[in-house]
Amino acid sequence: MILQKILFADDSPCKEPLMFFRPYGDNGLALNTYFNAFSLCKWRQYTKLSNLRFIVRTVQKASVRARGMNAEEDIVLPLEAEETSCVDGSFSYTLDFSDSLDFKGLLYAVLESEGSEPVRITGGEWETSVSPEGEGDIKIAVGITTFKREKEVERNIRVLANCQAVDSVLVVDNARSLSDTMKRETASCGTASVNFYENRNVGGSGGFTRAMIEAFFSGVQPDFTHIILMDDDVVFSCDAVERTRSFLAILKDEYSDSALYGVMFNINDMKELYSAGGIWKGNALGLNMKNCHSRLDMTDASNVFESEADAGANYSSWWYACFPRSVIRPDNLPMPFFLHFDDIEYGVRNKSNGLIFLNGVAVWHPLFIQKNPLWIKYYEYRNTLILLTSGFSRKSKKDFFSSVMTLRHRYDCFIGPLLHYDYDAVEVLVLALEDFLLGPDSFMALDAEKKHRELSRFSRRQYVEEESLAGEIRCVCKGRVFCKPLALLLELISFCVPFRKQGLKYIEATGKRSDFPYLYDALYVFDTRATVNAGYVLKRDRNRTRNLYKRFAVAYRTLKKNYDGLSADWDRAKPVMTSLPFWKRYLNLC
Repeated sequence: MILQKILFADDSPCKEPLMFFRPYGDNGLALNTYFNAFSLCKWRQYTKLSNLRFIVRTVQKASVRARGMNAEEDIVLPLEAEETSCVDGSFSYTLDFSDSLDFKGLLYAVLESEGSEPVRITGGEWETSVSPEGEGDIKIAVGITTFKREKEVERNIRVLANCQAVDSVLVVDNARSLSDTMKRETASCGTASVNFYENRNVGGSGGFTRAMIEAFFSGVQPDFTHIILMDDDVVFSCDAVERTRSFLAILKDEYSDSALYGVMFNINDMKELYSAGGIWKGNALGLNMKNCHSRLDMTDASNVFESEADAGANYSSWWYACFPRSVIRPDNLPMPFFLHFDDIEYGVRNKSNGLIFLNGVAVWHPLFIQKNPLWIKYYEYRNTLILLTSGFSRKSKKDFFSSVMTLRHRYDCFIGPLLHYDYDAVEVLVLALEDFLLGPDSFMALDAEKKHRELSRFSRRQYVEEESLAGEIRCVCKGRVFCKPLALLLELISFCVPFRKQGLKYIEATGKRSDFPYLYDALYVFDTRATVNAGYVLKRDRNRTRNLYKRFAVAYRTLKKNYDGLSADWDRAKPVMTSLPFWKRYLNLC
């Protein structure tokens, strides 16, 4: 049984040579790379692996040596390579690692040509003779949610349909925009079946839940054992799914409920590992998370080993997430968050089942840049409030208001942006807080499509180059604030001072606290926090300031008064929101 093939740059979207092979000596190659090293510690911990061989084929005669890499050292293993001449004149070498399975780390091979020409590898694989009874019973469906990304989703469908490890591709079209022509052409473009489902635009959580329902509860699809949830705009190699299937085929029984996640690489710098899961902290509002093994250059051999370490991840995002059927039960579906934090909530809720990451199981994805539309903040804030007042991360009223809704939080999220004229950013968060206060019954009855259309008015900011405002910008004096309470008082007083209508128009600001006392005479602010040499222009509006502050103050007092009751309501509603009957009604499937 093949566990892992030698992967070449030609087989992958990534063309960085050091992700696959590393030069060794004058004419040799080392396979201590992200895609071609073998994670023995992972395979031994999670699978029934009891014997292991490495086979490599070369154009010319070569010396092949076994190596091992761990945190302390890189050592030569005392193994002899068995040489075989092939019919076409090439050579095959086999290393039997079966007596080295207690090694704690990564295994790899080093090859050197016995002639003057550089060694040329034509193929190879890591294999085992383990053949469990259930190996042939692994059936994988891949669920993709898409919204107006016709080109990207068609590309990924064609890759998956021709992957022998995939049994079916389930495409959930939230925009209902995929053409009949594309559907016909891709439905029979490979060995895997391809099925399309038009869905209400209820975001990523609704799309992925629809894929789960179609895979496991529709009664139409075959009996899949696993589903891989995948973003429509990722780039990946079929090898990732093949490694996933091999791993699942010999998984130990005690890990049968575990989720296998793919890591995310930066699509603009394809050697950079951006995230290998994350840690949800559950102690604040906003982006309350930390990526594991983030920003690692995976052409560095030491980082290849470092990425193997357990960093304590309690969730991972759904750019590539493989769940077993046993976890996706009628009473254990995702929360209807539309988007943002549905993957976090589901991952943390099921973290006791285990999270597994395996080298080579990876995708490339665009980074989440700062120029996201403002409406993203609505979902981020509303959904975080739900998480922090219900379920696994619920806090007492005292803890919530002492660690979350502090003066600093209110300043950073509401008061500061108000004084900075960033009214849209404040209104988005006020809306999220007001909708949260309506409670779970309102949330479950919400027309998510209509709500999202309403939020679309908070579109992308209109960025302008700093050079285009030359002569109009006056830089803020960066004075040292020696007393934070006094600084806040100065800001409030300065806001009440009438601005001059003639002369100065723009003040360049960075959003720091020390900026605001100097905005007293600015009708416009040029905000440069998000980018370098560019920003967006904000205009002062006293009426909108008063209105938003009043709305926030009322919502904040309501939250403080009704926190315990709201928390209890969200706790009671959560089993309903994550049930199959609710989702069928929500998606209009019944």
